[in-house]
Amino acid sequence: MLPKKPTKAVLITAAIVSMIHSANVSGKSTSSTEEFYAYYTKVNSGENFEKFSPTGKFADVVVNAAAGKLVFHRSASYLPYWETEKGKWYVERIVEVSGDGTGKRHDKNNIYSFVRIIENTAEKIVVHWRYFPKFKLGSHAQPIGGNVGFDGVVHEYFSIKPDGALTRTIRQGTKKLDDWNDPQNRTTQKLKLTAKGITNISTTKPKTSTADIRPVKGAAVLKFEDIETEVENEEEDYDEYQPLRLAVSFSFDDALKSRPRKLKDKTLERISGKYYDIEGHKSTWKKGISGTALGFDGYYSKVSIPKDKAVKINRDFALEAWVAPGTYSICSWSAIVHQSKWKSIVADPYVFWNKEWGPIQLDEEITEGYFIGIDEKGHVGFFIKMGPRIEKLVSDEILELNKWSHVAVTFSDGTLRLFVNGRISDYTLSGEKPDFADTDFVIGMNDDSIGYVSQHVVRRFSTFPSQLGFDGLIDEVKLYTGSMMKEPIMAQYEDYKPANRCADLEPRKLPGRPGLAESFGAFYTNLKYHDLWDNMWREAEHPDIVVKFDEFPTSVVFWRGCRSPGWVTDTNKWICDQSTELTDWHWDNKSAGCQSCCEHMSDYQGRHSHVRLIENTDARVLVHWRYASVDVLYKHPNTCRNKEGWGVWTDEYLTIYPDGVGVRSVEQHGALDYYDDAEGRKIGFHDTQFLSPPGTKPEDNVYPQSLTIISPDGKVNELDWTDEQPDGRYKAEIAWVNFRSDYKVFEVFPYGAIMNVWASGEKTSYSKYSAWNHYPVTQAPCDGRFCQAPDRLAHSALGACDNLAELGSALIYGFTNKKADSLIPLAKSWNNAPAISNTTGCDSKGYDKSQRAYLLTATSSEMSLTIDASKGNPIVNLCLVVKNWQTKSDATIRIDGERQESGSAFRQGNIRDTDATLTKIIWLKIESTSPLKLAIGSQTVR
Repeated sequence: MLPKKPTKAVLITAAIVSMIHSANVSGKSTSSTEEFYAYYTKVNSGENFEKFSPTGKFADVVVNAAAGKLVFHRSASYLPYWETEKGKWYVERIVEVSGDGTGKRHDKNNIYSFVRIIENTAEKIVVHWRYFPKFKLGSHAQPIGGNVGFDGVVHEYFSIKPDGALTRTIRQGTKKLDDWNDPQNRTTQKLKLTAKGITNISTTKPKTSTADIRPVKGAAVLKFEDIETEVENEEEDYDEYQPLRLAVSFSFDDALKSRPRKLKDKTLERISGKYYDIEGHKSTWKKGISGTALGFDGYYSKVSIPKDKAVKINRDFALEAWVAPGTYSICSWSAIVHQSKWKSIVADPYVFWNKEWGPIQLDEEITEGYFIGIDEKGHVGFFIKMGPRIEKLVSDEILELNKWSHVAVTFSDGTLRLFVNGRISDYTLSGEKPDFADTDFVIGMNDDSIGYVSQHVVRRFSTFPSQLGFDGLIDEVKLYTGSMMKEPIMAQYEDYKPANRCADLEPRKLPGRPGLAESFGAFYTNLKYHDLWDNMWREAEHPDIVVKFDEFPTSVVFWRGCRSPGWVTDTNKWICDQSTELTDWHWDNKSAGCQSCCEHMSDYQGRHSHVRLIENTDARVLVHWRYASVDVLYKHPNTCRNKEGWGVWTDEYLTIYPDGVGVRSVEQHGALDYYDDAEGRKIGFHDTQFLSPPGTKPEDNVYPQSLTIISPDGKVNELDWTDEQPDGRYKAEIAWVNFRSDYKVFEVFPYGAIMNVWASGEKTSYSKYSAWNHYPVTQAPCDGRFCQAPDRLAHSALGACDNLAELGSALIYGFTNKKADSLIPLAKSWNNAPAISNTTGCDSKGYDKSQRAYLLTATSSEMSLTIDASKGNPIVNLCLVVKNWQTKSDATIRIDGERQESGSAFRQGNIRDTDATLTKIIWLKIESTSPLKLAIGSQTVR
């Protein structure tokens, strides 16, 4: 598992990553002031609700200062209180709250509230508190709304100094991202914590900027020719010639010039001279085909002219636009432009599984008007309602992602023509007059009077309507009324097509942060994917965590886009595992049950899932990942079976070491599956899954010999996807994923694990592998969608060990640049850890597999012990966790009498345990099949 010598290029990348690392490693505890520190704990206040609270040992945060303690406790949904010998005082409630709880605990079960220690040093402690201030819970929560969407959140930061000075910053979610990012739009309090209570020094209220909006640099502005004159002067063969008139024109060039703030989220329609709203989280301006273009995120963004101001079409018309899709549709069709009404196509519930579950929406159908959009594979389609018929014309051409294309349609004298980048398809209609809709003229969003459902799904009954639209850039939208020949539209494309069609769209690149770091450790950060996706979120500076290594050009990334931790190779290839997954399908009682698989994937807005940095030393990193298993409508399973209405929650602890190896320990609360067994059965949490970034297929990320499984008896099974996806069940101690990278990700399982290579029945159309893109990042409520094109970030499954919950609920992940069988000693060192003996100066609790560490309690300043290693019980790197460490000084280590020097092979750090006492973490890079005698002392002991 030793790394290869890094190249110069890798070291340059590493230097950049290391600078970021150094600037953000605020979680490392370096406090030297005995009275001033913060720690995670689980405060027992004696309240009755705590008996039923399914939370782990790091549920609360305490800041210890000379005069008292500042406590962030579940009993007040983490509104902190200051406690001294003189009394107890809560900080002032600034944001009004209401929820499903009472009193100060407005969030009854703290399903939306959490706290994290961001910085913990002798100079300053920073605590982050996140909550939703106003919400309602019903039998079925909705994916959009309920005051718990992206903009319903509040983030509060408490910055505490040793002298009791406290700065509190409050950022409340806003409808528009620009207001959220406005540095003035936050409440700031200056407080003083004293033995007698809390003194408010000052409070600054939020306000929004009134400054003009700065211009955006666009492309050169093109002067389009006037089509009206050209066509009106031509001889027409139509029986009823209608003069051509440019009726609607959106150039989206508003951002080229400085403009008043009141026009920040508006765009000019040039013919009427009126401004119309740009809906969505942010008005995103980019270089266009001419001037600037407008970005659409596929879920919230749109521009529309209300129907009372929209142009009324009564016969012939033409429509054109320039578009650059970032992805294709996830439903049947995503609108570019339309004036139409649609209806849902609903199936009888007995069509599916013969279960009583209510109507199921399968698709959508136009009922009035016209519509031009793209489908799941990038074809352009035009629909128009003609009496009882729906006339449809679909292009053979596929729009290229991230590149500009010209699309247009003309309807003249009964002939329908569709243009895509100068190529024409036509169709002669006959019969009824079009049913033009009396509705809004809409750009970039489907008819929002109904929801749209994802297509090509695994389970129709677990797919639900949602607001969906176009994802990418749109520019130069024009609507003409009257008769138009095909030549002017063709000329528009030929005259103005760009030499470089690449659009000003940010690349959709996984934020894996590969490369060497100067030091091992972790840091909080805000990882970016691409701006159209990032702009939906109201996150502060610290939603994500990255763990870096100084001996491996790899990362472990805890990113809200995936929720689950990503094990990232040197070429930015990701393993992102499953979570606690169950079903609670009460077919006979819909109000009690859930309507999809319940798992971390379903929490696509990150309402419940969050990560916290518990330990961050040179010896190891400990990250706590807490999440709810919810369905895609955000309903919690098993609430009818849990005291106090709790659903299914999981606390996972990722203990990561400098050798690129980490242990995942899973603590499930209420996690029983009632689908196959009325009495409930244990459920799994593991599935070896890798990600395929947009523009790539699974084959681009793994070699065909994708998975090697080694059984406990040493048998090697190399599974090959060259011809087809393999199936089977294997006794597994090691799984090794053959990424297209120098470094591979591996897993080590406890004895008794069975790996099921299962996904052959759920393959995508263009690959030998499974590939689904309802997760990660996708916001449509669906718990399974087969990829139709490599346009979106997708995940694929190689195999799952479903019985790990019965074997201790822990497994190992790691990186190696060697073959799979080289991992056998590591696997033995974990599954057959050597015993510990001959202890002096300490008490031993033995080896803890969930930490990959030996647990000791010091009874003296000098300790000794023997690790009884052997060929069958080897040591492959070693961690000692020593409680009751009485000094902050460094430890000394002697192995078989030889003193070890601090460095890459001997690392250590101090942490505060949940009882606030000091614990020493010692890590040794050493391999042995013979007993080792260790002597431990403090730096002052010789």
